[in-house]
Amino acid sequence: MVNNLRFDFDAPIYLGTADDAAQECHFSAEISLNFEITVLTILGFKTIIGAPFLWQSWATLIAVDQRIKLFDNLVEPRLGGRQDTFTLSDYFYQRKQDTKSLSNLTLRHNSPFRSESPGWVKLNWQNQIAPTTQVDPRIESVEKIFRELFIRDAEDEILDDTIRIATSHGFGSTYSRVARNRTDSLLNALGEKAFTNHFSRAFVEDFYLREDAYFSNLDSVLLRTSALYQAANGLAHQGSLFTTPKLFQKIPSYLPLTVLHRYSISPLNPYLFADVLGGIGVTKKSWNNLNDIQISHITYHISHIINTQNPLKMFSELFKQYLIIKILDWHEYQTPINYSTAVKILRKELLYENKWDFLESISTLAGRKLDGFLAGIAIGGASTVVGLNPFSMASQTRFIVENSYKLIDGLPFFDLLRMRKSLKKQLDELKLL
Repeated sequence: MVNNLRFDFDAPIYLGTADDAAQECHFSAEISLNFEITVLTILGFKTIIGAPFLWQSWATLIAVDQRIKLFDNLVEPRLGGRQDTFTLSDYFYQRKQDTKSLSNLTLRHNSPFRSESPGWVKLNWQNQIAPTTQVDPRIESVEKIFRELFIRDAEDEILDDTIRIATSHGFGSTYSRVARNRTDSLLNALGEKAFTNHFSRAFVEDFYLREDAYFSNLDSVLLRTSALYQAANGLAHQGSLFTTPKLFQKIPSYLPLTVLHRYSISPLNPYLFADVLGGIGVTKKSWNNLNDIQISHITYHISHIINTQNPLKMFSELFKQYLIIKILDWHEYQTPINYSTAVKILRKELLYENKWDFLESISTLAGRKLDGFLAGIAIGGASTVVGLNPFSMASQTRFIVENSYKLIDGLPFFDLLRMRKSLKKQLDELKLL
């Protein structure tokens, strides 16, 4: 379950999965990132990828290049940058000026933060992404928010997994006076320098290495640091954060930020939408085979929600609205639902899997308005032909119709059936089935 119940569909979703420091396998990260961009765009969400990730991560550069036409249409997705930069070349130049001191930092040989300095990783991004490609200026400063979050975490002695607790563990024990004194000394010195230097994750790693070569918990400190950095990006864009399950666990729960990961039960999670459609045969791999023109057609074809020519767009709206209702119900009745259970419920209630094949075949009977009783009889009677339980099917259908089973406002039951039939046809045309 998501860590809060805010669903702002107009706010951007910052993709922390594009962060090189969070990616474990470049090949799988490229595929996953392409998938996330594709499905979130189809769902109608504006996604943000941090501009520096284009010269930090091979996977991110390739994924953006594969969807560059979507980035260039100036709607969504977008590259995120600073308030006073509007193109990639502008951002690259300013970032290079700010990070000149990184060349003097002491970092481990396998540190993912070496790439924070433009040019450190030999990615010739200019050959794939035009320097004139526009950057979406973020609303607030990431560095300012990141610094504030880090300092707060360094002072917090109550919450688990804070920078202070992780540092104390690195010095031997949370309850040791010696460890406490060494922790206080290091974090006080770091806090002073944080306000007089360009503050970054690389700066934090360098400081710990220089201050105490025998510190034993640096990985935990830097994992929390990355979580705070990604949270700062989500807050700076006044949006949501989609990150890895590993970093999700390290992000403070008190933040006014919607945070999601691969297994979050949320309408903002592209994997949940894809897994639900997987019930009728849509594979995750097939989403990446869509081209930019097809994606744009699905997303922008006609803005009117009830559009039989664009059933996938229509279904995406149905999915988002219905899932919110289910989440609120589960929350209100304190029903524990895990990810796999949510997928099964949504597949059954939105697509009914193979049973909808039968229902779709009689959807043309709704040439006139039928009340719940007649609809129940019609479906119940026809169900006997294909060997289904007529009493169960008639009862369910009557309940559905009589209780205004209109998951999208204004969409009657039989229109819902016809939508499913059209959905399968469109998915087949797009080679998603």
